[in-house]
Amino acid sequence: MKKLPIDVSLVADMMCSNRYEIESYLDKETGEVIYFTEEMVPWEYREVEREELDELLADENESTRNLVMQVYEVYNDESDRYEAIPEIHFKPSYEDMREFVESIQDSKLRDKVLNQIQGTGAFRRFRTFLDYHAEYRKAWVSLLSNLKRQEALDWLESIDIEAIDTISEF
Repeated sequence: MKKLPIDVSLVADMMCSNRYEIESYLDKETGEVIYFTEEMVPWEYREVEREELDELLADENESTRNLVMQVYEVYNDESDRYEAIPEIHFKPSYEDMREFVESIQDSKLRDKVLNQIQGTGAFRRFRTFLDYHAEYRKAWVSLLSNLKRQEALDWLESIDIEAIDTISEF
């Protein structure tokens, strides 16, 4: 298994967000996550010859040129260096919610919430509980983040990569 420095949280965000317009790829040599939209890198930059691309980019700033060149490399890669990051529709399960509620230390509150999350409308009632208990909402968001990170780690493992986790700069 190849070890790479990878921002696992960013990979998780790319996998689990609604990526209607965003394309994202993992550079399997460096661990860098490359993402862009049509607005950032129009199609005409992706489908031209390299010499023509240099001419098209002559008046662009350096950061734009760098991004366009990176995307050009992704689209014209024949070495299998870039792996498209898959989009998944992450949705916490009822079991995730139930396990979370069972972890509440206050037994009275735990039992009350366990009763509230029975049957139809369980997720709505759980969200209402979180609206009134900010400390638990914060813990729930943290749990969801960890579940998404695990999805990203599982995907990386499936493509034979072990992440040395880095943190996003933004």
